[in-house]
Amino acid sequence: MSEHYEEIDFQSAGVTLRGRLHRASRPNAPLIVLAHGFSATAHMSINAFAAGIAEADYHVVAYDHRNFGASDGEPRFGFDQWAQVRGYSDAITHTLNFPGIDTEQV
Repeated sequence: MSEHYEEIDFQSAGVTLRGRLHRASRPNAPLIVLAHGFSATAHMSINAFAAGIAEADYHVVAYDHRNFGASDGEPRFGFDQWAQVRGYSDAITHTLNFPGIDTEQV
C-alpha cells in the first residue's frame, strides 16, 4: 500500500481540521473523502483505507472531525453531527482547489 500523502489542514466554522491527501497516480482522478466514525481518529483506520484506495487511482482525503485527533476544537471528543457535516463540506471545498482533481467526480 502507498504511504505517499501530504498533510493538509483547512478551516471549518473557525476551527482547523487536519488530515492527509493521498494522491492518485493519474491526473484528473475522482476524489473520495473519508472521516472516522464515533469516537475514533483517522490514524485508527481510515489512513490505511485511504492509502489502499489511492492505489486504485483515486485521490483520497482522510481527516479528523472537529474535536477529535489532530484537528482542533473543544470540548475534546465532543460530538456535533452538524459540525461534522460542515467538516465534510469544507474538506471537499478545500481539496477541490488542488490541481489534478476532477471537480465533477467527488
